[in-house]
Amino acid sequence: MQWWNAQRLKSKSPKTRLAVIMKLADTPSAEAIPLLLSVLSDSDVETRKAAVRALGKIRSREAVLP
Repeated sequence: MQWWNAQRLKSKSPKTRLAVIMKLADTPSAEAIPLLLSVLSDSDVETRKAAVRALGKIRSREAVLP
């Protein structure tokens, strides 16, 4: 499942990337953190904001530094 989410985060559509981020935030796991960290440099501002919110919602130590 994480492989599919990683592929969808590479989509050209910001809406698709946002949908994946929201899904990852709703089902927090340690596997979601690297995926969300990879989106912090996305070209779309709203996608980056959503990733930051999702990382805050997960509240993991790995997410604190970025």
